[in-house]
Amino acid sequence: SDKNKWSGNPGKSGAQNTDYLCWNEPVYAMADGVVEAIENGKPDIPPKTPQDQQNKGANFVKIRHGDEVMSYLHLREGSVNPNLSKGVHVKAGQFLGRVGNSGNTDHPHLHISAVKNGHLRPILFHDIHVFPREHLLADGSPNAPWVAVDGQGLPWRGKEGNAIWPAPVPPKQVTRLGDSGTQAGAIRIIAAASVGPDQVVTAVRTQNGNLKLIVWDISSDGKTVTRLGDSGNQAGVSDIIAVASLSLGRVITAVRTAAGNLKLICWGIFDGGKTVTRLGDSGNQAGITDFISVTSVGSSQVVTAVRTNEKTLKLIVWDVSNNGKTIARLGDTTNQPISIKNTIVTSVGLGRVATTIRTEDGKLKVIVWDISPDGKTVIRLGDSGDQAGATEIIAVAALGFDRVATAVRTEAGNLKVIVWGISPNGETVTRLGDSSSQAGATDMIAIASLGSDQVATAVRTKEGNLKIIVWGVFDDGESIARLGDSGSQAGAIDAIALMSLAKGQVATAVRTQGNLKLIAWEIN
Repeated sequence: SDKNKWSGNPGKSGAQNTDYLCWNEPVYAMADGVVEAIENGKPDIPPKTPQDQQNKGANFVKIRHGDEVMSYLHLREGSVNPNLSKGVHVKAGQFLGRVGNSGNTDHPHLHISAVKNGHLRPILFHDIHVFPREHLLADGSPNAPWVAVDGQGLPWRGKEGNAIWPAPVPPKQVTRLGDSGTQAGAIRIIAAASVGPDQVVTAVRTQNGNLKLIVWDISSDGKTVTRLGDSGNQAGVSDIIAVASLSLGRVITAVRTAAGNLKLICWGIFDGGKTVTRLGDSGNQAGITDFISVTSVGSSQVVTAVRTNEKTLKLIVWDVSNNGKTIARLGDTTNQPISIKNTIVTSVGLGRVATTIRTEDGKLKVIVWDISPDGKTVIRLGDSGDQAGATEIIAVAALGFDRVATAVRTEAGNLKVIVWGISPNGETVTRLGDSSSQAGATDMIAIASLGSDQVATAVRTKEGNLKIIVWGVFDDGESIARLGDSGSQAGAIDAIALMSLAKGQVATAVRTQGNLKLIAWEIN
């Protein structure tokens, strides 16, 4: 609905509590103080419940902050911090509970009230942006000259007051710049990797089933996407493809051969991208697999994560010679079998990788591994345990050496971004925060890091179209905010790969109407 345009999740009617952006969001103490009273057992009610059917009391935390008593009202049933009770001292920023819809209320929201005592001061807001609501675009787009509010009272502007963007950075605009047009033909599978600030390599399965690498140049303004060269007929049949970039103008493809076995191939990119040459491969050093992921862990080592013929996870470390002609298997996790449905591996630095897996019962798990300098020993350090539920699609991006972001399709079919913290010794993996219900239905997901505090996801919407969504990671990973998206700038697709480029740009490699297309996007 129009009224729910800014407070509600996109495409929702406002009939359910989960339709509202603030539902279940954490609430923190505004200042140091002492708890005076709490209520935690009042049920939440559906939005728009008639007033005569609403509850008489709400869940709340009442805190004395100096000479003021503040009540935090309408909290979710059972969400109040169990460590709080009358007389307990709290610190500014301490978790109190979660936004709910308990008590006399029309929809989920946080109500803050102060007892009048003659010494009232404005409530100070931090890490938000405001803009007059009446001047927003009619289509509900967040594109506007937002003003930061940090340590100030909330102003009132215009007839309708301010719209509030609850994040320390303003909304992001995602703009389609240029694409490859008809420079590529029909394909079946896409994998892609950045090979420089303005070059991308796509590894595809052609219509005849063979592997082909194509190198693309993206102009500095993103408006021109040029096909430079390809690998021609240097590779045979493959039906699973993964790709990772190495140094010295080399890339590695990890594929499943016609016989069903894992094979790594090293490729050299020469003449500014015009020539793609097969340098060497791993031969028969690996067996049967039906899922493959690959990541580089230095200039000469890569790690593959596969599902074996026994349906278990196996990590294999490989050394690639400087000339690319020799790929040697170093070590693996043979003695550490884990039953899985599928897996993705990413480097997190410090000689470590993280595997994101779907366990045999479909649950998401993040596992951290240490790789010895010689690559011969792979040790499992720690994992996320049972902190995540069942998922149907997984994608992962590293946010430095101490955090990773997973983008998943939940059992309900919706996109969710989850941020995980990795302890310094790698033995503890902690779920820090997630995007809750800020995104809708999807059946294809890719993710790329935009730095330590932002990620982009590329998804196929329920209408079948490509959409780029930008997410901000705040409060040390505890808060994840949707900053902007590409709207309706792209059409129907049936395969996606996403890469981060330089200068605030990303590229999507998609299959549209059966053909490969590379699209450049600007995020600002």
